[in-house]
Amino acid sequence: MKNSFLSRVLPPTLVSVALLLGTLLLLVPRIAVAQLGGENLRGDYGMKSGSQGPPGFYLGNVFYFYRTDTIKDLNGDNLLKSPAIDIFGDIILGSYVTKRKFLGANYGFTLALPILNTELALPSLDVGGQTWGLADMYIKPLELGWHFKRADVIAGYAFFAPTGRYTARANDNTGLGMWSNEFSAGTTVYFDQGRKWHAAGTGFFEIHTSKQDLDAKTGNIFTLEGGAGRAFLQGYANAGLAYVGQWKVTEDSGADVSPLVAGKKGSMFALGPELNMPVSKKGIFLGFKYLFDVRSRLATSGNYLVLSLTYVRPSK
Repeated sequence: MKNSFLSRVLPPTLVSVALLLGTLLLLVPRIAVAQLGGENLRGDYGMKSGSQGPPGFYLGNVFYFYRTDTIKDLNGDNLLKSPAIDIFGDIILGSYVTKRKFLGANYGFTLALPILNTELALPSLDVGGQTWGLADMYIKPLELGWHFKRADVIAGYAFFAPTGRYTARANDNTGLGMWSNEFSAGTTVYFDQGRKWHAAGTGFFEIHTSKQDLDAKTGNIFTLEGGAGRAFLQGYANAGLAYVGQWKVTEDSGADVSPLVAGKKGSMFALGPELNMPVSKKGIFLGFKYLFDVRSRLATSGNYLVLSLTYVRPSK
């Protein structure tokens, strides 16, 4: 792969989009007798999740669509089926990677402003009036990225602020009514000298506060996201397979947690194709991902579509 800015810019576009899309998970797993969900999005990261791009400013818009009509129990059997529920999100995002070094890594930060049409609300799968509104804001004040000959490494800290519309037990919320902290680390490994074939994995660990006006606290969540693929078009584009796995590490707690999930910890795994490529010589990149839930335990089961357009302006 060429060492020019554009040939290395796909990873940051994906990483920025992925980090900012994390805010959208507030619309995915919080349903009926499914366990309380966290903020990290299932399916936002992809093939180069462990890479930070070169110094520059990234401005993007992300369209996210999730459809579900099923909740799986701990044995993988259908626990509840309803008419399909479609959830849409639009995220305005900004990310900046500086030339400053810390411990040999470039420092960067990210901000996301998500807008949703609704979120799935406890304690039923019913969705009320689907009115668009601001969701919980994602802020990542610390991102460190290292670049080596055959691997990239990334680490960071982020938090989610409860800026979305939220009323306890309401069915038209666009926020989760809680603060969340997220710690992450990952790597992208290249299998050839030209850095064409690659595989990546990045882990995210979430810790949450109690929900506003409820005696309920979401358990800690670990999410692993990444993928494998190959670069083409002289390194300007990538195609391959993305994956995401998510596990509830500690149980949901509090008197308002449903007895059907109290003391239980769910998980899920999804796979799907991913394609990223430039659409303009002006530094505009298109991202496409479509994931299928292939294993859900005490979680929803559905399909995810993620489309993104990102403008990149390199630092001079």
